[in-house]
Amino acid sequence: MWRKKRTSRARDLLAYKRAAPIGTGASVDERREQAHAEEVAVIKAVRAYIWATRHACQLCKGGRLA
Repeated sequence: MWRKKRTSRARDLLAYKRAAPIGTGASVDERREQAHAEEVAVIKAVRAYIWATRHACQLCKGGRLA
């Protein structure tokens, strides 16, 4: 497929945009890692609550598996 060549001004502008030190917030990877960390924290808190309030397994009612 043929592509129109960029002018020198367009090339310079693109190079500037790629190297510009302007931050626009967290990257997608950072947001994904943050969301995962929050999910893990919630799961950990729920597990701790369950173990603190229930003293026996809900499936086997505290019995031992054979």
